[in-house]
Amino acid sequence: MPKFRFKIRDPKVGKDRIGSFTAPDSASAREFLASKGYTIEWLRVVAESKKSLVVTEAKKAQGLELDTEPGNYRPTLEDLWQQHRPGEPVFKALTALGAIIGVVLLLTGWRSGAVSERSSAQNTSAVKIVISGQVVTSDGGATDSKDIKVTCRIPTLPFSLTWNGSEAVKRGGRIDKTVEFETRRSLGAAEVLIAKPGYTTFQRSLDAAAGKPETVIFELGRVVLEPAKKS
Repeated sequence: MPKFRFKIRDPKVGKDRIGSFTAPDSASAREFLASKGYTIEWLRVVAESKKSLVVTEAKKAQGLELDTEPGNYRPTLEDLWQQHRPGEPVFKALTALGAIIGVVLLLTGWRSGAVSERSSAQNTSAVKIVISGQVVTSDGGATDSKDIKVTCRIPTLPFSLTWNGSEAVKRGGRIDKTVEFETRRSLGAAEVLIAKPGYTTFQRSLDAAAGKPETVIFELGRVVLEPAKKS
């Protein structure tokens, strides 16, 4: 005989009750609960009961077997939720409130990310460094050889870039280099160094403004490298 779980409203005490009993079929189960004056909130079939049952003659005559051991029945999580869930209006209000909170959190996260990106962009300075001039040696040594180096550096970032040989100096000793980058830091002083083995190193520094797009121009003119003094 199938077993039924139920949730009913007991008008005598004004409370909901959850329990179980066996009956021949669903119609008989509903008829039995209605005969007790209960309001049926839900009724569902479960596995056939294997508990010890105490059956009275009166219930046998009705074809019903009631489980008289309520302590043996443990409601499922679904049963407990059904028993304690808030009323339909309150449930709908809580659901709507949860949806609103979710949308607010989503928009807050999106706006925070957008503000962060805008702040990062606003705090970034575009830097352009232009180096031009001509390098020669006082003794007529070649300045377009592979061993010559031109370096641009900004120690406060730090930033350093070196060109070698023909990348650094073109035919006739011409230097024409441009560097572009972005930074959030203060530039401080920018430096240009020209080095060739056996000669003194040329160095020139310029102060660069910070906090706004800036172009640093090194107009070197004619740079003369002197042979290094032998010790």
